[in-house]
Amino acid sequence: MLDESNILTLRDAKLLQAWTNAWFEAAVELGFIRWPYVPDKEVVKRLHGYFNAGLMPMEAAQACFAPKH
Repeated sequence: MLDESNILTLRDAKLLQAWTNAWFEAAVELGFIRWPYVPDKEVVKRLHGYFNAGLMPMEAAQACFAPKH
């Protein structure tokens, strides 16, 4: 997980990039989004929270886009 600083190590940046790519692929696979997709600021903020909470990319896609009960 990432700390709250604005500085990413190369390792953290690679982890975040891989996680984000996997999240995007999961969201497409689940039919929530289609390419090209550009998340707005609110989605990016939620994704940071999901990543820091330790959600897997598939879980984050569902949390981000699935209907809320």
